[in-house]
Amino acid sequence: MKNKLLYVLFMILILPFFVFLTLSLGNNVSGDKLLNSFYSFDVEKSDGETDPEGKEFSFTVSEDENVSMSYSWDVEEPDFITCFSITDEDGEIMYSSSAFQISESGIRLNLKKGVYYVKYEFISDEDAFRDACEEYEIFESDDDLDDYIDQVDFDDFEDESSATFELSIDITEYAQMPGWIKALALVLGIVEICLLVILLISDKNGDDTIKDRMNNVALRYTLFGLVVTCSQVFFAYLVRFFLTDISNEVRTNLNFALIILSVDVVGFSLIYMLCKKIPANKVEKRSIGFGMYLIYALMTIGLVFVGAIIGMILHLIFSSSASDTSSLADLLYNSNPLPRILTVGILAPIFEELIFRKVLIDRLNKFGALISVLASGLFFGLFHGNFQQFFFAALVGGLWAVLYLKTGKIYLTIGLHMMINCGTSAVTTFLITHAVDGALLTGEVTEEMALQAMVDPYFIGLMIWLMFIMLSAVAGFIVFIVFACTGKFKVTDNTAPAPMPQGFPQGGEMQNAQWGGYAAPYPYDGTLQQAAEFTPDQAPVVKPAIKPVAAFFGAKYTWAFILMCVGLFLMSYI
Repeated sequence: MKNKLLYVLFMILILPFFVFLTLSLGNNVSGDKLLNSFYSFDVEKSDGETDPEGKEFSFTVSEDENVSMSYSWDVEEPDFITCFSITDEDGEIMYSSSAFQISESGIRLNLKKGVYYVKYEFISDEDAFRDACEEYEIFESDDDLDDYIDQVDFDDFEDESSATFELSIDITEYAQMPGWIKALALVLGIVEICLLVILLISDKNGDDTIKDRMNNVALRYTLFGLVVTCSQVFFAYLVRFFLTDISNEVRTNLNFALIILSVDVVGFSLIYMLCKKIPANKVEKRSIGFGMYLIYALMTIGLVFVGAIIGMILHLIFSSSASDTSSLADLLYNSNPLPRILTVGILAPIFEELIFRKVLIDRLNKFGALISVLASGLFFGLFHGNFQQFFFAALVGGLWAVLYLKTGKIYLTIGLHMMINCGTSAVTTFLITHAVDGALLTGEVTEEMALQAMVDPYFIGLMIWLMFIMLSAVAGFIVFIVFACTGKFKVTDNTAPAPMPQGFPQGGEMQNAQWGGYAAPYPYDGTLQQAAEFTPDQAPVVKPAIKPVAAFFGAKYTWAFILMCVGLFLMSYI
């Protein structure tokens, strides 16, 4: 009775915890407007000079704080390029960019008390553009600047022209959340973790049936998920408190470090220790051949593609606007390659496969393949915490679970996971950033510029890469459907037979139903009839089969994990 009350209390408090946690982080909360301007005016160009030469604004920050900035400018058929910069009173650069047309939103800046200057410059001369880029540190290297100038082609600018320029800029303070909200989020987080620890220590759930094992596993994964979430927030607060004056590049690298620290170090260590006392039933190692492994790689691409489409549709429905992107996407496209590939492409596949395939399946496969695949896929998908990643993560998680059950070799699923993550974090990100920033100039382009982009090597590489992905995805999904319809995903049972009940006839081959059918095994010959020959105190009780799906969703701690993940979704969309 006591454990039931603790469980109900946990379930009641988990969503309020995530709501207050989200509010304490100040997401989508705005304060006073520091600058809010919109202008539309004509830019006349005569003898290669623009009139006006640009625009300048200023705003004042009353105390050290974070601000959110959105800005855009639009002009048709421009014969000049615009450089944008924000500097402080000492001329130190806070932000800079350049483009023909551009639209950016949700940019976060850490500003100290003082006056800041926002400057737009209209430049139609290559030398002047180089000087401006050097002054405002717009490009990381001279090679990037040269590539950009090659696409701009200043020689094609008209000396005499006129264009209508529309610019908009909004700089807003982040409102400080009341202290009691942060305190309440902290208290709720501690209470929820304590409730799970008490349940873990005191819940005498047993471990004889498929439902018992599912409860034991799900309870531990719920605690794992909650601790990982709280550790991410805790480490982020430490960075925000002690490192207020850091560049966006350093902040991005720190975000990758937080992912490694919270999931790979804290998360994996915790789930390994929590599950250590649950008997592991290691999968027998088998070979499937390199050709079949390539087929699994093809099916992986197909499921990622289909799942991503479904997820993107729902993500746009639940997002505040169609322009919203996930924090992971922002992290990918605004980060250095080395930490990005190390974190997303290498470490994440290793530790996520160990957590959601190796540790999880070794604790469940005693009761059959179906519940192992179901738990591995859904837990993996739900823990991603957003619709963009949920569907494809759940689908490939289930596929990789089948592969692990067939082979017992976790490095095979790690390889497929690395293939997908490196394809995104390295190849796709590299081609998009170079093709868009270089060839397409991050904005709308003229017809002439579009023709130039068509022969840009990065743009051509991106088109070839995307075509390869699409063709592979279609082929992979078709193969997946064929495999599913022809039963090729069926996993041959390779679990060790459970111990004989006391008083049961010894010897004879044991049946351990593949899908977790019975609470106790029985010999092929005689079965229940042979058991009936024993006296009542000797004969074992053979319970009816419990379907794995019913056991999965009937386990109360499965719902604790699901509700915890619903909280992650709330954090993404509130």
